[in-house]
Amino acid sequence: MKRILIIGVILALVIGGISCGKSEPGTTPQTPTENGDSSPDNTPPSITNISASDITETSATITWATDEPATSQVEYGETADYGLSTTLDEELVTSHSVSLSGLEPNTIYHFRVKSKDEAGNEAASEDKTFTTSALPDTTPPMISEVNVSNIAESSATITWTTNEPATSQVEYGTTSAYGLSSPLDTNLVTSHSASLSNLASNTAYHFRIKSKDASDNLAVSEDYSFSTLSVPIRGLTVHFIDVGQGDSILIDLDEIEVLIDGGRKSPGVVGYLNNYVDGSLEVMVATCPHADHIGGLIAVLDAFEVDEIWLNEDTSTSQTYAEFMAAVDLEGAEVHEARRGGQIE
Repeated sequence: MKRILIIGVILALVIGGISCGKSEPGTTPQTPTENGDSSPDNTPPSITNISASDITETSATITWATDEPATSQVEYGETADYGLSTTLDEELVTSHSVSLSGLEPNTIYHFRVKSKDEAGNEAASEDKTFTTSALPDTTPPMISEVNVSNIAESSATITWTTNEPATSQVEYGTTSAYGLSSPLDTNLVTSHSASLSNLASNTAYHFRIKSKDASDNLAVSEDYSFSTLSVPIRGLTVHFIDVGQGDSILIDLDEIEVLIDGGRKSPGVVGYLNNYVDGSLEVMVATCPHADHIGGLIAVLDAFEVDEIWLNEDTSTSQTYAEFMAAVDLEGAEVHEARRGGQIE
C-alpha cells in the first residue's frame, strides 16, 4: 500500500513539472535573459538606410533596412499628412523594397516607412521627400520681338527673344530659299543676336530665325526681309551748264568727268570746262544730232583729249553734224552707240 502511494506522488510531481514548463495559449513568447530568465520583446525594429531610387515621372522605389526581420509598408503623399499607403507586405525581412506608382510628374512627395517585427512592435521613420521627374519637353521655343538693326551697305544685325533658353541661328538670302546661314551659336539664351556680313549693297534680303532648346525642340520663324543700304556716292558733283538754247551737263565723280551734250557752238562750254576738267575728259555723250546739242562739242574735241564718245544712233544732214563727226574721227577715241538700257562702265 505504501508502494502504491509513493508511485502516485512521483507521477503527480512529474506531470505537474511538465505542465509548468508550457506557455498558456495566447501568451507572449518569453525571451531568455542573460541569467536564463524569459521576458517580453517590447523593442521595435531599428530603421536605417532609407532611400528613394528609380524615380521616373510616375513612379519610385523606396528601400530601407531593419535590424531584425519585419514587415514593409510606405505611407506617402504630397504633404507630410501623406494620405496614401502601399499594401502591407507581411513577409518578415531585413532588406525592404516597396514600389510606388501612379504618381504625378514633377511633384514633391513626402513619405515614411513602417516595419513591424514578429512580436508586433512597429517602427515608423521620420519624414522623407523625393521629387518625380518632369514629363519630356516636346514644345519648341516661342520666337518673338524679331528686329533688324544696324543696317549698312554690307551688314545687318538680327535680334529676337525666346520664352526659354535656346540656340541662335539665322538663315538668309536674296530669296525665300535662303541658301546662307549665320554660324550656329550653341549658347542657350533668351535674348538672341546674330550679325550678317558680306551682304550686297542696295539689295533685298529674306531671312528666318532658328532656335533649339535644351531638349532639341527646334523653332523656325516665318519669313522676314530687309534691304541693305546703297553705297553712298562720294565726291559726286553735277554741273548744269548754261548754254542758252540746248543742254549741257558735266558729271564730276572724283577724277572721272563725263560731259553730256555741249549746246550750240556759241557761247560754247570750253571756258566752263577749263575750270573743272583736269587733263582728259573720260566720257563724252551726244544724246541728239541737233546743233543745239552737239555744236559746242566740236570745240571740246579740239581742246581736250576724250577717251570715249557715245553717240545717238540718229544722224543729221546739217553742216554742224558733219563738222562734229569729222572732229570725232580726228579725236581717235573709242566710239560707242548709245542704246536704251545700256551702261557706261
